[in-house]
Amino acid sequence: MFMLALILVGVIGWQRHNKIMLALAGVGVLGCLVLLVLLVFVLIPAM
Repeated sequence: MFMLALILVGVIGWQRHNKIMLALAGVGVLGCLVLLVLLVFVLIPAM
């Protein structure tokens, strides 16, 4: 849900050529991906 909102912000920023919105969306998506990778590598071996 949160990633969808970030992607939407990125699309709006891209259409308006707003680099700040694009940067925020990019950082947010990267952060979500990093969290997912950490969850996969930390939680699954712990189980």
